[in-house]
Amino acid sequence: MTKLDGASFVAGKMDGILGMAFKTISADDVTPVFESMFQAGLVDDNSFQFYLSKEASSSGSQLVLGGTDSSLTSSTFVYHNLSSETYWEIGLDDMHVNGESLGFTGAKGVVDSGTSLIVGTSKFMTPLINKIGSVASDCSSLGNHPNIAFIIDGSTYELTPQQYILQIQ
Repeated sequence: MTKLDGASFVAGKMDGILGMAFKTISADDVTPVFESMFQAGLVDDNSFQFYLSKEASSSGSQLVLGGTDSSLTSSTFVYHNLSSETYWEIGLDDMHVNGESLGFTGAKGVVDSGTSLIVGTSKFMTPLINKIGSVASDCSSLGNHPNIAFIIDGSTYELTPQQYILQIQ
């Protein structure tokens, strides 16, 4: 896809979309591109890796198909089991705000390379938003907001406000 309506797509300045999900959720039951490549023997490994540059409109982002490239990471990979082969759904042990549990034990999360947004039902988002607080429209309050963390299979993935608050100029 190269054209899609919606504020997040306009603000995200994306070049396009390549679906990497499972056939179970594909439009018109079409076999996804990467699955087709693996079935045809065009790649030896059915894993893939994203490397995203930090600056919008800069070069350097990469999609590695058929394995991983260790030169594109500064740490080891942590693997998590899928709870469903529909979306890239994983078990979410909990979420923390400034180290305080939000009590989300047993929730599900979806790892989606096609979005830069944190979304969920109001049951999960309302407590999170209440703990984060309102963000000034000019983002001048970034330093006043807490870190948030996703706990997945005992591993903690922490985000600073600069990472989880979308700053649009």
